Amino acid sequence: MQFTFDNINNSPSEKGVYEIGFKREEKFNVKYIGRAMGDTSNKKHGTTIRTRLTHHFKGTGNENINAYLSQIQRNNLYVRWAKVKWPATTEANILQTNKPEWNKRLEKANKLKKELEAELNQNGYAEVLE
Repeated sequence: MQFTFDNINNSPSEKGVYEIGFKREEKFNVKYIGRAMGDTSNKKHGTTIRTRLTHHFKGTGNENINAYLSQIQRNNLYVRWAKVKWPATTEANILQTNKPEWNKRLEKANKLKKELEAELNQNGYAEVLE
């Protein structure tokens, strides 16, 4: 669906992952993958899919999305999302196969690895890391 304020307001107030990109000939071309951790104690990632998308739409999220939205023609971005139990794990798995150009690579990969390890430990899967 189009990346509009009305569609964002209809997005889930839950944790999950989302993709922002372009749609050409019914094919979704992902430019950015993000996650919403749902933990309200964490100011940065303690958000829902809806609040993360709202940040991006208002220009306080990813700098590449902000730069694109600051252009005059801003009606051709699209978004899709999925509610998932483990957003960091899901995002990390997607980023291994899909390398969107608007995601920061090295910095994000290292951060994701630490978050994934913490998430696995928290959920009793520490043995997977060994």
